[in-house]
Amino acid sequence: MKALYYRYLFENVENGIIQAGSIYNEEKDCGVNYVYLSGNPVSSTKRNILSGSMNDGINGGFSGMSESGALDENTIDRLSGAPIDLVVVGEYTRTCICILYTLLKHTTIRTVIMPYVAPIYRILVEQGMPEPWELFWKEDNEEIASLIRQPYHVLKDMGVENVYLLYGNCPPCSLDAVQNAREGSYFELADAEDLETIKIMEREYIPVVKAGCIIENKWVFYFSAYGMDVTELYQFTRRYYTKEGYDRALRHPENTQYQAGMLRELEAYKKTYGLEAYAAVIMYAGPARVKESGSKIDGAMYEQSFGRENQCSPYLDAGGTVCMLKCIQRNDYGMLRNQFTRESRTLRMGVLFLGNVNMHKNMEEILKRYRGYGKTVRIVSIPGNEDVSKWNPEFPWKFEGEGIRYWVGNINERMDTKILKDILLAGSYNRIIGVNEEYGCCLSGYMLDGEEYQQLL
Repeated sequence: MKALYYRYLFENVENGIIQAGSIYNEEKDCGVNYVYLSGNPVSSTKRNILSGSMNDGINGGFSGMSESGALDENTIDRLSGAPIDLVVVGEYTRTCICILYTLLKHTTIRTVIMPYVAPIYRILVEQGMPEPWELFWKEDNEEIASLIRQPYHVLKDMGVENVYLLYGNCPPCSLDAVQNAREGSYFELADAEDLETIKIMEREYIPVVKAGCIIENKWVFYFSAYGMDVTELYQFTRRYYTKEGYDRALRHPENTQYQAGMLRELEAYKKTYGLEAYAAVIMYAGPARVKESGSKIDGAMYEQSFGRENQCSPYLDAGGTVCMLKCIQRNDYGMLRNQFTRESRTLRMGVLFLGNVNMHKNMEEILKRYRGYGKTVRIVSIPGNEDVSKWNPEFPWKFEGEGIRYWVGNINERMDTKILKDILLAGSYNRIIGVNEEYGCCLSGYMLDGEEYQQLL
């Protein structure tokens, strides 16, 4: 059967989730591999260090992390076992940047998408926590520091073909528009005023773009970006430096006078905005053809949790589809056979990655941007990691239609049980899947023309 196969693989990494996925088109014998990174910047490492117990944080809390702080060899082998078409950095944190760097060192990446953050926050990320910074990734400290400081240029120098730094959003893209669009990348430059402000802060022109979408291999990747206002950050910086003084401070970091001024500004920034700069990229991924038109489409989805000893490659190819079907036959799994909802005949194979987005602040804007997509979403990542302050109890009630919906999250002792209760009380269709230091989750399946499907029965 000439089917379109897909796989969503979730696993835990330092208070966040790595989600690696693949879409394989059997008819054209081509695939798209992608990785979405998300991690809480207020990590267990920091808490343990502050309490004087660094070893507990290193040895006890890092799934997929070695004692050196880098991804362990098995995780690296799985994630870099094939070229990656798309890496989405859901939030600008040390963990996500270091994982991106590790992947770049071990495989090729065609496209990287991340939020644009101002230089002052990149300096904050770079300075961070000096003790673990020297311990983790110590052999590549300078390269990682350069990637944090100048992401656009360093990624280009490392061979990434397309680098999209997102600030703001393109107009919403409807389901009908997706179905009728050609394959390609749909982004547009940020507003001229914002680009000029960014140019002043960066001391050069950087082609920052508004979040749009990518359509490839009959799959759509639809993005939105949320973050702090660049004009506000620029005005904040001007309280401590003239334009010329700020420029000199960035050009001459070794100058003690400029260093002292920069440290005062960073301390003021942390007091004003907190340790966490709010910048996040969320992504919807699902079939480009989501509504039935003409010939009927059928398919199935399989859900299966796995232990660390049973991990496999997240990427699909001609051989991988056979492996996937064998895995389904030999292991416990949950099966959803017909992916169309009864009321709208709309495919439900999509996944919504919400990363560390603040749902209190952004829920209404997110709902407006993804209006119509709710009925196509089968899987939702629990936003804000375990941080209940970013959770909105109304969110689980906003999805349309009947049928099982999976909520995937980093379930650990820090997860506030209120989040889980809100999800479960919103409807009996909701299912919670926990990924932690021991368990991951695979959701995979296929879609094909209904006539071919009937021949298989």
